[in-house]
Amino acid sequence: MAVDETHEHEHVHPEHASESLATYFAVFFALMVLLVLTMVFYYVPFDKLPEVDGFSFGWLNVAVAMTISIIKATMVLLVFMHVRHNSKLVWIYSTAAFLWLAIMIGGFLHDYGSRDLDSSDSHTVMNTVNPIVSHG
Repeated sequence: MAVDETHEHEHVHPEHASESLATYFAVFFALMVLLVLTMVFYYVPFDKLPEVDGFSFGWLNVAVAMTISIIKATMVLLVFMHVRHNSKLVWIYSTAAFLWLAIMIGGFLHDYGSRDLDSSDSHTVMNTVNPIVSHG
């Protein structure tokens, strides 16, 4: 009696599942479309739009770029890093790392936005260790 060996390969465990070639090409195509959208929105002058009831649209360039980059990072994380077919523990760690990155970027943007870049001393480096002392 012959043993049917095809039945042995029918079951795919989630930790050994992989994406199909069509999925990789679809994600690659989507990433290229999002890249073009990022470039298009870079050249859209939202800051030149007229204010509506005192509301400025200048921040939209950053908001659109960050939204597109989050979508692209999520696609790479789920498909190319194979998180989509992994255990819940991998999901927890990858989500925690992604949230930590968001916190770091948010802190950077908050710090950058709170600085007075128009003042003359905004680019001055203060040397507090060895101040120059003039002996006249």
